[in-house]
Amino acid sequence: MSEEEELIANHRQHIDDVVDIVKKDMNLLHQVDQPSSDIEEYVHNLDAILLRKMEMIGQVRGKLVNFYTHLKHEEKLMKMYSAKVQEAEGSQHQQFGQGDPYDTPQRIEYGNAGDYPPTEDENMLDDMEQEDHSRSAFNAPSHQMAQQNNFF
Repeated sequence: MSEEEELIANHRQHIDDVVDIVKKDMNLLHQVDQPSSDIEEYVHNLDAILLRKMEMIGQVRGKLVNFYTHLKHEEKLMKMYSAKVQEAEGSQHQQFGQGDPYDTPQRIEYGNAGDYPPTEDENMLDDMEQEDHSRSAFNAPSHQMAQQNNFF
C-alpha cells in the first residue's frame, strides 16, 4: 500500500472511530441527564473521552504531517530532476560535435569518476535528508506540531 493510500485508509478509520466516540459522548450525556447520575463519574468519563479524541486527532495529524513532508520533499526532487534534465539537454545541444562532452575542466582536474566534489544538487539532497530526519512529525507532541507545521 502506498503512503498516500495508507493516509486515506487511516483517515477513513479515524472517521469510524470518531463516530464511535460521539456515540459514547451521547450516551454519557444521556446518563448525566438521569436524576440519580453521579457527576464525579460524568467528569471522569468526559475527561477520558476528550483525551481519547485528542490522541486520535494527534495520531492522524502526525501521519498527515509526515505525508505532507514527504510530498514536499518529492516535489523538490522533481524540480531538481527537471532542472538537471533541462541543463543536460542544453549542454548536449551546445557541445554536439565538439568532442567528448564529458571532457570538461572539472572532470580533468579531479581525475577518476568517483573523485568529483559533490555538485550543488547533491549537497542540496544531503541537506534535505538531514532536515527531513530532524523534523520527524512523531518526535514532537501534537500541540508543537500544530505550531510548527501550519500548512493548511
